[in-house]
Amino acid sequence: MVNGHTATGIAQAVFYAPVTIYAQYIGIRCWNYASKAACYMIMTFTIIRLAGGVLLVEVQQDKNADNVSMIKATYIFLNVGVVPLVTAFDGLLNRMRYGLDIKY
Repeated sequence: MVNGHTATGIAQAVFYAPVTIYAQYIGIRCWNYASKAACYMIMTFTIIRLAGGVLLVEVQQDKNADNVSMIKATYIFLNVGVVPLVTAFDGLLNRMRYGLDIKY
């Protein structure tokens, strides 16, 4: 039976693995257009969030080790990038909405 932290790390890794691949695909596709800043942020922060989930699982599995630096990196990766990632997705969706001329 896994504890809550390990389950959260697994869920985060499972969620961000396809999102990271899709973000890289969008970044390559949008490279020639004006939305490079949004693509850079999405590509970077999805990779950071994926790494945070994997590190959380690793830290929870290796509790006996005295890896203070790995624990610090895990919690930094878990907490960094939430607001910028949401903002980048919002900006990208806004560009897509105006690019497709969809009225709400």
